[in-house]
Amino acid sequence: MTDTNAHNQKVLTDLAWAIEADAEAKQFALHFLECDYVSLREQEIEKLDDICDIPLTRFVVAPDAINLYTGIQAQIEEELPQALQVMGLESVTNLEQLLKAINFAREEFRKNCPFPVVIWINSEIRQQFAQFARDFQNWAAAAPKLLMSPASLIEELERKIELLMEGIGAWGPIKFLPTEEILGANYRFEAQVALKSLEEQDFELTPNILATKDFVEGRRLYAIIVREGEGESQSPESNAQTDVELQEVIELFKSSLQKWQEVGEKASLFCAIAHYHLALCYDFAHTSSRAQSDSELGIGHFRDCLALLREAQRQTLLARFCNGLGEFYQKLHLWEDLEALTAEYLPLHQQGLAGKQDLGSKVSPSDTHLPYIDQILLAQDYSFLAQIAWHKQRNYDQAVEQMQLALDTITQVPEELQIYYGHYWLLLAQIQDAKGYTLKDAEAGKKQNQMALESQKQALASGAGAKPQLLLAWLEELRQTYFEHQYYLDAYRTKLEIKSLQQQYGLIGFIGASRIRAIQSVKTTAKNRLAQEIAASGRQHDVNRLISQIDSTKDKLIIVYGQSGVGKSSLMEGGFVPALQQKGYLRNRDLIPIYLRVYTDWVAELGKLLGLDPPLSPPTPNPSQEGKKRRTSHAYFSETETRIAPDAEEEDPPLSPLKRGTLRDSPQITFLYPLLGGAGVGKARGDKSLLTESIINKLEDNAEQNYTTVLIFDQFEELFFVYQEQQERVEFFSFLAQCLEIRFVKVILSLREDYLYLLLDATRIVPLTAIGNDILKKDNLYYIGNFSSEDASNIIQQLTQRAHFFMESQLIERLVADLGGYPLQEAEGNREIPLNSHPPLTPPRRGKKGDFELNSPQTPLLDPLLGGAGVGWAGVGWARGAKLAVNYRGEQIYQVRPIELQIVGARRPRSAWSSAGFRRTAVNHEG
Repeated sequence: MTDTNAHNQKVLTDLAWAIEADAEAKQFALHFLECDYVSLREQEIEKLDDICDIPLTRFVVAPDAINLYTGIQAQIEEELPQALQVMGLESVTNLEQLLKAINFAREEFRKNCPFPVVIWINSEIRQQFAQFARDFQNWAAAAPKLLMSPASLIEELERKIELLMEGIGAWGPIKFLPTEEILGANYRFEAQVALKSLEEQDFELTPNILATKDFVEGRRLYAIIVREGEGESQSPESNAQTDVELQEVIELFKSSLQKWQEVGEKASLFCAIAHYHLALCYDFAHTSSRAQSDSELGIGHFRDCLALLREAQRQTLLARFCNGLGEFYQKLHLWEDLEALTAEYLPLHQQGLAGKQDLGSKVSPSDTHLPYIDQILLAQDYSFLAQIAWHKQRNYDQAVEQMQLALDTITQVPEELQIYYGHYWLLLAQIQDAKGYTLKDAEAGKKQNQMALESQKQALASGAGAKPQLLLAWLEELRQTYFEHQYYLDAYRTKLEIKSLQQQYGLIGFIGASRIRAIQSVKTTAKNRLAQEIAASGRQHDVNRLISQIDSTKDKLIIVYGQSGVGKSSLMEGGFVPALQQKGYLRNRDLIPIYLRVYTDWVAELGKLLGLDPPLSPPTPNPSQEGKKRRTSHAYFSETETRIAPDAEEEDPPLSPLKRGTLRDSPQITFLYPLLGGAGVGKARGDKSLLTESIINKLEDNAEQNYTTVLIFDQFEELFFVYQEQQERVEFFSFLAQCLEIRFVKVILSLREDYLYLLLDATRIVPLTAIGNDILKKDNLYYIGNFSSEDASNIIQQLTQRAHFFMESQLIERLVADLGGYPLQEAEGNREIPLNSHPPLTPPRRGKKGDFELNSPQTPLLDPLLGGAGVGWAGVGWARGAKLAVNYRGEQIYQVRPIELQIVGARRPRSAWSSAGFRRTAVNHEG
């Protein structure tokens, strides 16, 4: 058997000698040291520091890091270390991206790091280095490995079991902590390696370790089931699969319970915890199936849990866990049982017992929430009493009083610990609303209903964490309340927000005329925030092309343009920005995407996005807008009101923003205009130029600190709508000229194609020397077109499957045909509708050089840049439903109007233009 202490000592001594030699040579040298256990690494780091004659600077990689080189440079910019130790790679969320960045920047390490670097890895990370950063890894010798003796492994596993149980007991039913939050992100890998090592050395595992092995696996699977159940749409097939998986989890918990029962009395705490987890499983099963048997089993296991804690005289844990049983009673409306339970355990919480250290604990409490846990539980007790007064006693005044007590109590704890805060406001709203209907005085009843409405807004303002289904339920309840009390416009806006959230969480496939946002999910990571609609619609190619242009050193400015409603804003917000965040870096420089689409006070908004101080005073409201501010529907919209369908399209041609400026007082404008940036477009008082200068300085600092800043100005035509005076526009374009002069600052302007000429107008008064004063040159332009019929069909199929809204292929084909206005080729044996069955239209007149006259009423509105001689038109015809059909060189081509498709991601399809001969022009489209 290997003497692990002697082995580890030799490894450290040899490494210390190599570090000292490399430090003396003052050149970059790379060393890897392999250690599979964090606890062992912490011990050996101290020993290495003692053995080595030179100081070893430590660098801990942040979990969200995506570029190791820039992180090291930021730490050592003031003073170079003699040697550097890098640790923490096992906690990095996106390790693949980090390793690729390391490999890309390997020459930068050699040039700018003249000292030895020791990277601590484990066996799993070693394999990933070989896969993603082999060139960098080859600079170092084979990594020596630190070992742990079997006795030490057993001791470490037992210690981790104690830590796990204490972590579960610290919160109780208040909050389910996944195992990785208690033991660290690397716990599963360490446990597997340790168990495999013990098995290879024929060491017999203790019953406690065997029981915990099943228990930990059950917790992992349960967390996955709950996460998926909260965040995604469920089909009957997926529900059946969930039932199977949940049964597997139950069997694992039962197995661990049985093994702990065999251990005896000393494992009573573990048995209680196992009963609690079985109760959680049956509670989840009851929520899904509403089976009475599941709820009875859940209550039985929870009672067993409390009985074991009582027998073991673990009063502190008893005080923490008791309200979990109360939640069961509350869900099942067992008010008699809930009243008895509250009467028994309320005194424990009033005495502050739950926040004390558990006398049976072997681990000192380190959780910062413990001093507040009694207030959290007391607030829940008061909410139980309120429901008892409401449902059992019909005493609405007492119920309202108890809910106010609950809210007053929970607000005494730090905001991050106000776990049930939103629930309490919603419960208060329900009681107030119910009380309003019982009052005989109509005016008093209306007042109660209004109070209920305000309480619902407070609930939404509190948020619902990572529980989209809960948030959607709250929004739906608010919408119904609005509707019942005849606030129809507020009900409509709430419905829009509900649909937007459903799209983000993949709960629906159809959303109507709204902008796509980045995907949100309880499972979302930096890797998958890109809206799935973007990939499904074929827009992923556009995202990739735009990123490649950002990566180019010659492209300082990119102008994304297309028809109104084609999907520019969706592409920017739902595709391009998340893609930049996902990529994280370009050419070894970290990316900072800044997205702006509000221009009433663009300087202050941009400064806020860059983390700078706001202007000295807010903008002065325009007199025409005073008194016309849209009343925000509820507090939840306060941060997102500018996102509510501002670019929804009508069938008629959109109204010009310049004309909208003259119609600002019109009733149909007062709803949309505040959504585009608030009420008022006056200049900001104070020194606006000073903030602009601060923004320029910030961008220059970013460039010096190895960042690339990408400024994205979406719906840019609105700038001309807000600022109609030439001098006001000069301020922005002067700022733009300065930005283009700064290295590693990229600018993207996204606007409608019929307002491109406004850019030419502006550059006549402000020269853009960085781009040769040619703002509309070929390399600056990127065209976004509509969808082809094939694209539209694929999008409908993919997104309806994701939302479990299944459609047959023939139905999809008919839908696309009807929306696109082109004839459907029916199945073999049926009549085929001829392509030329639609009434012809006289071809547009030609200009002197063979161009079409773009001002012809019969000619489609095209950007003058796209028209030109040599485009081989054979004729133009109208398709059914007034959809444009272009006969290009004998081939009939159709488009699906985006606004009519009304499917998330497909609402603004790719045009027939991009399928025909226009790719030869300066639009940077695929060939």
